[in-house]
Amino acid sequence: MTPIDQLNNLTTNSLLFAVVITLTITILLLLYNNPFRKQLVIELDQLKTSRAVKLVVTTLIVVTMHIFYGLFDDAVDSASHAYLVLQVSLMGFSLFLLLTIHNVHQYIKEVVMVTDSINTAWKQNQAYEESMKISAKEANLIRTKISCLKTEITKLESRCNIKEQELQSKRADCSALKNQLEGLHAEYDRLLAYSEDVRDQLRNINESISHSSEKEVVSFDEEKDRSEKTGSWPWSRWGL
Repeated sequence: MTPIDQLNNLTTNSLLFAVVITLTITILLLLYNNPFRKQLVIELDQLKTSRAVKLVVTTLIVVTMHIFYGLFDDAVDSASHAYLVLQVSLMGFSLFLLLTIHNVHQYIKEVVMVTDSINTAWKQNQAYEESMKISAKEANLIRTKISCLKTEITKLESRCNIKEQELQSKRADCSALKNQLEGLHAEYDRLLAYSEDVRDQLRNINESISHSSEKEVVSFDEEKDRSEKTGSWPWSRWGL
């Protein structure tokens, strides 16, 4: 192995170690709560949608497979073989760390979604409890109003009973007055009939008196004419 190959291998190994350390730090930042995790999740969301990152991962997989197949080449000396084993190990571990970051990132997103759902449900539960408290207060107010209305209804029923009793008493009084009025009408009719009878009797008496008076006048005139003819007046007949 030439010194240039050794330098290239050292540079590649240093770069791979830096990648492994960076990926490890990224995993630690994702696993533990810290001020950088939220921003890191946002950056990973943007990187996962980038085509460049997908291209880098694909290239890393291809290079790893190429180096892995190079291990079985008989022309490679022991020192180069050791470097290749180290590089394959670092690349494989880097791929494993990338897969771990992907899974942790997905897990964190799901946890965030579940946490948001829980917070939303908790807020809804709080709002529901508040509404239930308000509903309970309103229910108590409604119960109080119902109790007051029942008391008022009881008072109105008692007043209605009193008014009904008064109405029945008034009806009884009206019935008694009606009976009295009917009695007075009957008495009035009886008195009216009696008055008619008395009038008829008086009329008959007057007629009889007037008839007898007419007879006496006629008799008096006849006697007068007779006396004038005879020249004498029968005073004894008239009680004189």
